[in-house]
Amino acid sequence: MYAAGHSMGGPVLVKLAADDPTLFNTIVIIAGAIDIKQEVKETWRKVMNVRPMYWALPGAFGPSNTELLYLKNDLLPLQNDFKNITCNVLFVHGDKDTWVPIKNIAYGTTMMINAKSIVADTLHGADHQIPWKRMEELKAILLNLY
Repeated sequence: MYAAGHSMGGPVLVKLAADDPTLFNTIVIIAGAIDIKQEVKETWRKVMNVRPMYWALPGAFGPSNTELLYLKNDLLPLQNDFKNITCNVLFVHGDKDTWVPIKNIAYGTTMMINAKSIVADTLHGADHQIPWKRMEELKAILLNLY
């Protein structure tokens, strides 16, 4: 079985694959935020999570902001799980991503010491919005897994 996760979906995949190493043949981490040291301190997120500020946020920005507040705390215990990854790992990341630094790939490669294989595919000129702005390239990468 294959699974792909974008942004916060990266750490979710790491946790799923670490908790049950037989679950996946390959995980694909797309612009995944897996390295706590790469996360920028954003004090404004706490302010925007307080009501009524939260209610003033447009669309999905409020729930997204809340999720990102918890991500940093969730990444700390995840560091112990990387060694349990035994499946194939494919990183897809844009070299112009300013939201999740591409250095997350190097961190994952270093930490996933028991992965069957690790491959990184850098999309030159791509920012964090790979699934929306570079959908055709991503689709080709994913279809190539079969």
